[in-house]
Amino acid sequence: MLELINRYQYGFVSIPVILACREKGLFDLIKQKRITHRQIANTLGANTGHLQVALKMMESLGWLLKNEVNEYSLTDNFQPYLWTCSSMLFGC
Repeated sequence: MLELINRYQYGFVSIPVILACREKGLFDLIKQKRITHRQIANTLGANTGHLQVALKMMESLGWLLKNEVNEYSLTDNFQPYLWTCSSMLFGC
């Protein structure tokens, strides 16, 4: 039961973060090239602390990789963000 609760809780946190990242253009930006946290923050005008949390979450989902020089890139697992619809939260 605890595993099920944790899975749902993780989804409730992840989906709004994924939607915000998509809306700000994070995935499109990282799709273009490997890019550092600071470069992402400057390009998107993002709060660096909030961005760091979002990037760590995307890493834990297996959607991002960070290399030895702290550049992020998308993995093959990032595709599910394409179907993540805000209607899941707010209705169509």
